[in-house]
Amino acid sequence: MDLPVIFQTMVKLLLMLILGYILNKVDILDQNTNKKLSKLIVNVTTPLLVLSSVCASGSENRLSVLPVLGGAFLFYLGLILFGELAARLPLFKKENRNINACMMVFA
Repeated sequence: MDLPVIFQTMVKLLLMLILGYILNKVDILDQNTNKKLSKLIVNVTTPLLVLSSVCASGSENRLSVLPVLGGAFLFYLGLILFGELAARLPLFKKENRNINACMMVFA
C-alpha cells in the first residue's frame, strides 16, 4: 500500500474524530444519539462491511463463502447457548447471570 494513501486515510479519520468531538461539545450529538449510532454501526454497518469485503475479494466462486458464513453463524449460536447454560450454574450469582453469559460468548 502506498504511503500517501495511508496518510490520506489517517487524515480523514483524524478530521472525523475532531468533528465528532466538536459536535459532542456543542451538544449536537447527545448520549441518546451516540447510543443509536453505535447500535447502527454494530448491528448493520459492520456485518454489511464483512459481506462487502467478501464479495469484493475477486474470487470467481462467491458462493463458496456460504458454508463458512453458515458455520460461523452456527458457531455463534452454539456459543450463545453455551453461555446461557453455563451462566445458570450455581457457582455464578443470579444477578450477574447476563454479564457472565455475555463474557462467555465474547471473551
